[in-house]
Amino acid sequence: MEKKAIVKKTETLRKRLIRRGEYFLTFLKYPQVPMTNNLAEQSLKTVIGHRKNNSPLRNLRAMKRYGDFISVMYTWQLNKIPIASSLRNHIKNQLGQSILAD
Repeated sequence: MEKKAIVKKTETLRKRLIRRGEYFLTFLKYPQVPMTNNLAEQSLKTVIGHRKNNSPLRNLRAMKRYGDFISVMYTWQLNKIPIASSLRNHIKNQLGQSILAD
């Protein structure tokens, strides 16, 4: 890497630390805060892995639906929403009738 590029990246990092440095290590102060704050993005790594490994998720629509599903599941899990009853209610609302036994 060229010296100018290294100096520029270092300067950019220095400016970010001055402006927002207190937020970079929040997870050390508060153990309940995860080290990374983007669980939805992490869950999409599975979709990317499927795409790279030529698995059953071969088309873009299937990957998008799978990614959306995983994102919703993580959101429900993080907000402590009961997944089974939420899915049952959603299906009932979508179909206008109960197809699942209570």
